[in-house]
Amino acid sequence: MLYKIFWQRSKWILLFAGLAIIASFYLQATDVVQQWHQSNEHYHSKEFNQYFKETPEVFLSDFKKGSTKEDFIRYNLTLHLADDDLYFRNKNDLAHADLLYYYHSTSSMSLWFKIMCFLTLGFVTFFVDLKTRFNQYLFTLNIKKSRLFSQKVLFFSGFILATTLLGCILAQIILYTSIPNEYLNATFIQAIYSIFSTTLTYFTLYIIGLVLGAVLGHMILGPISIVLTFYYLLFMIPLLPVKVNYYLSTLQFMPSFYGLHPYLLVLLILAIVCGLLLAYYSFNHTSLEENGSYILAPKLRLPIFLLMSVGTSLLLIYGYIREQILVGDFHKIFLYLLFIWGISIFLVYHQTIIKKWRISRENRT
Repeated sequence: MLYKIFWQRSKWILLFAGLAIIASFYLQATDVVQQWHQSNEHYHSKEFNQYFKETPEVFLSDFKKGSTKEDFIRYNLTLHLADDDLYFRNKNDLAHADLLYYYHSTSSMSLWFKIMCFLTLGFVTFFVDLKTRFNQYLFTLNIKKSRLFSQKVLFFSGFILATTLLGCILAQIILYTSIPNEYLNATFIQAIYSIFSTTLTYFTLYIIGLVLGAVLGHMILGPISIVLTFYYLLFMIPLLPVKVNYYLSTLQFMPSFYGLHPYLLVLLILAIVCGLLLAYYSFNHTSLEENGSYILAPKLRLPIFLLMSVGTSLLLIYGYIREQILVGDFHKIFLYLLFIWGISIFLVYHQTIIKKWRISRENRT
């Protein structure tokens, strides 16, 4: 019954989102194919051959002694080889694939927009029903909150997971059928692991958004927090230990026949499980009276505040110590810490502070 209710309420949004997800992977793949063929035509053009004959040292300066034009072209056109590792490792030899074409889109606005879309899709899963008071209707069905939560997560996340998986499969088919095997060759296991890794990467983003939608309830600050979370991750990830950044560099935003580092794979699965547990706790302990609170479950406010303030501060200090910041730059750290604590207090406790101020003002009068 619940699945039917969810479908009737959200079918057009889900269908549009599903088509948009599949189309985004299709466009990514066709963009890579187009770039590859343009490069292939350039490297085999008369202009390039003439330029290479005149200044071969310019092109082969980073190559092994005795390398030829064919070695240069092969290296720059190769995307994947069957004997490559499951996850990408930086190597300087010519036997390893060059990921330039796959990761061209990772620095473009299209990828950031795609990431924001997955975060937003997860966010609206719970937030919209809270704000439209649809949850009140669901609670009248005399169904346990645990069942409401589990079936809602299964329905919406299952749909997003399935469409993302289809998009990844479509992208790999396009790549594999449009680029010669000499330059794009992968085993069945590599292809499957890449599809799984890309799907898991985007599904993790969806779950992050879902957690935000289940935990946050403020009409304005709630949606703004999606953008804040996005920029928070961009700002804080470089401050993480170098080894962690290496693992994060294997995140897959396109099925490129490479996959996640095994440690990162485990970390993402744990993040999804912990995120769903947090979302369940918030959903199960939220009363209708807390509808407009920034953090819906009262008992989550202090832990989240400590994570935002203390956790971020420690990570920031660690990052600056690792980079061996000069003593004269400590004033910059102080300003960052002041901003972190200020924004943390404002987001989590501004409603409580305003409420107490109003009560105090009324008592005085």
